[in-house]
Parts: sequence; C-alpha cells; structure tokens
Amino acid sequence: VDRVTSYAALRSVTCHGDQICLNGNPTFLRLVLDQGYYPDGLWTAPSSDHLRQDIVLAKKLGFNGARLHQKVFEPLYFAHADELGFLVFCEYPDWNGGWSNRWQVSSAYQSYLMEEWATLVR
Repeated sequence: VDRVTSYAALRSVTCHGDQICLNGNPTFLRLVLDQGYYPDGLWTAPSSDHLRQDIVLAKKLGFNGARLHQKVFEPLYFAHADELGFLVFCEYPDWNGGWSNRWQVSSAYQSYLMEEWATLVR
C-alpha cells in the first residue's frame, strides 16, 4: 500500500503604516542576501542538507529571512524555510540586456518569460 503525507500552512502578511506584520505580529525583517552559490555545484546545492544548513546558519547569525537573488531556488529550499520559520523574498532572474536595452526585449523573449513564469508558480 502506498502512503503519502503532506501538510498545509497559512500565513498572513500585512502592513500597518511602516510596520510589517506576520500573522498579525509586528516583525522586523532581518534579511540576508542569498545568491544560492555552492562551491561544489555552482548554483545547484549538492544535497537537501546543504539547503537546510544555509537556513540554519543564517538563523544562528540572527537573520529571520533571505532575499533570494537572481536564480530560481530549489523547491526543497522553500520546504526547509517553511519548516524552520524562515521568510523568503524571491527575485526572478533577468539577464537580458544592460543599461542600454534592459526593458527593450523581443516578443519571443517575452513569450519565453511568460512560459517560464507559469512553470515556476505551479
């Protein structure tokens, strides 16, 4: 017999003036910039334990979250963050262009991005 287990978690994030509240409680964001770089595999973590350890170390240093920078992180990273109570803010990579053509992209590139976004948020 196969058996599958899962869980669900609901949180609320609200702003009251200049105060950010998590589940109704005022929260000061102390975020680290995480570029998701691993010497053993560049931007791919060698194992789930490495992902988890990044979060554990950041929390030991006093951070309560991370700004995930310019890469699509592994789904396991988010599972560990949720388990450990670690907030994450994600930036979608945008490597097309520089100062001269940053937002002047072809329709083919726009279509590619829309497809990729749809895949990522599923």
